[in-house]
Amino acid sequence: MAFRRALNSWASEELDPNVDDQPYFDSFNGNDPIRQGGVRNIYARENIGLLFNYICTGWAEAILPATIYPFMTNYLNMDGYQTQAAIVLITFPYILKTFFAILSDCLPIMGRRRIPYLIIGWSICLCFLVSCVFVPQTDAYWKHGDLNTFRDNESLRTVVLNPNAPNGGFGYVLMMMGATAGFCMADSAGDAVMVEFAQREPENIRGTTQTIITLAKFVSGGVAAAIIAVCFNGVEYGGTFSWTLSFNQVMLVAAVAPVRTILSLSSGVFNNIFAVFLFALAMHLTRSHFLHSDWRLVIFVTTVVTVAIQWTVDFVMVFDVVRSPEFYVGVPLTYQVPVAIRNVVVTFATVEIADERFEASTYALISTMNLAAGPISTSLFKQIDASFLAYKEDIAKDTPEVRWEVAYCLIICYCARLFSNVTLVLLPRQKKEAQELKLKGNTHSQLALVTFLVGVFALLWGVVTNVMSIYPGTSCLPIAGGPGCCSDGTPAIHRGSTTAC
Repeated sequence: MAFRRALNSWASEELDPNVDDQPYFDSFNGNDPIRQGGVRNIYARENIGLLFNYICTGWAEAILPATIYPFMTNYLNMDGYQTQAAIVLITFPYILKTFFAILSDCLPIMGRRRIPYLIIGWSICLCFLVSCVFVPQTDAYWKHGDLNTFRDNESLRTVVLNPNAPNGGFGYVLMMMGATAGFCMADSAGDAVMVEFAQREPENIRGTTQTIITLAKFVSGGVAAAIIAVCFNGVEYGGTFSWTLSFNQVMLVAAVAPVRTILSLSSGVFNNIFAVFLFALAMHLTRSHFLHSDWRLVIFVTTVVTVAIQWTVDFVMVFDVVRSPEFYVGVPLTYQVPVAIRNVVVTFATVEIADERFEASTYALISTMNLAAGPISTSLFKQIDASFLAYKEDIAKDTPEVRWEVAYCLIICYCARLFSNVTLVLLPRQKKEAQELKLKGNTHSQLALVTFLVGVFALLWGVVTNVMSIYPGTSCLPIAGGPGCCSDGTPAIHRGSTTAC
């Protein structure tokens, strides 16, 4: 019995040890909870750390990618295919969530499976962010940052302060990648607790926990993104403000999340005012729209809305209708709402099929297979885009020909995103259908093996080619999305259909 308590332990309140003896799907009549034991109060002192874990996850995972454009594109003058690779590598640890989840499920620390991994994960994140704070910042490539700022003044535009600045991006990517690995470990353990809490809810309200948590995460991420948009917008970072935070200071802001989460998990103290607001809003959204909607329809609509917003913003910028940094950074924040809705609906399906004792592994495996497509898709698009006049030097010319070349790249990208909706036929429509699929669905070992091998290949190919994109010695290779290399290892000058050294 003590062993069972150790396996189940989350906070100071131990769960019912007899829960394990109850059949997982016995007496499921469409309204019973999947797991017995009663609905857990996510705002109780012993559980509030879970909500705060997701708030801080949203904070950290919004800030790190938000530094790519101002710092790596404008300040370091890294090319587009390199910054795309940087985004993939910084978010790569998400694919390792299955490994972190297996540790959490199968390797308790001092009898606990969740809290130790939450604290360890956030501690790792804190260490890497502190490293970013104290590492001296590389000098900017251009005299004042992005070459686009001086498009109309050739003398200023060609003043190069630090020609080796793009090579410095590799070290920053590795440190941010380590920070992401830390909060992904914590996120994996938190996902398991979220699944457990959600499975205790009866069918008519099941999904409330995921909605509250997802809303908290995306509100926090939206606030963080807004702060970066305003405070990391100096001239040297491609903005127009006379004042700005440095990259080191931005990393200090990001480090607030792991410090606060570690303290929260250790003490259980939290101000409930913000939590009560989120609870009221999430309950309204959940009961009104989410719980009983067709999952396929919700994901289809939110995907189309997201693409429509991104498409509009990009084309307005490309064809010089509006080229305001505030517009480019601010308007895309609106698609955080459909993205949040889409993500929470995915968790609904995961909760229905997750087995006891393997909550973290099941949740992380589904997330990993979803994220494994990211690196290889980015790699393929970089190679496709390499055939177009869409490098920084081309974009700086801003000719009608270049605008259409960039537009073609965007059209290919967004058509591929819309085409992904064809896979929705494989998704159950609602909770009951997901339960029936798990109970009555057939298994196919050969198909499972093929799926696994394809996923591994996609992961390895995507990671290797994206690392090549930002590593100085290989960044110019066509397979990495570069224009080609000269005999001395430098990138070719002319892009598009022809290259020359």
